[in-house]
Amino acid sequence: MVALAIALWSTKPIGVALHLFHQLNQAIKAMTSNVQKKERRESPKTTAVAEAATEKFLTYGFFGTSMNRIAEAASVSKRTVYDHFPNKEELFQAIADKILKRIRRTRCFAW
Repeated sequence: MVALAIALWSTKPIGVALHLFHQLNQAIKAMTSNVQKKERRESPKTTAVAEAATEKFLTYGFFGTSMNRIAEAASVSKRTVYDHFPNKEELFQAIADKILKRIRRTRCFAW
């Protein structure tokens, strides 16, 4: 799972990687929409931050996205963003991990 995040993060141009990341995320959401597994629920603020971060990473790329931009898009304070995610790298990793969990649940790939 770390490999996907590293590949997406280090691929040049980053815009192409982020576009693929977005397409993968959308495909997985569609495939897992009917999956009824119980998961630990995230707090609404954690979800808002992760969704805002995903949007900003897709729009501005990893290096063009700041924690300030994410906080503004999530309608939370910068302190709240840091309370949920210690840094931008871990926020990006959490998003990639969530996508990979969805992939594993669909059993589309033999992992």
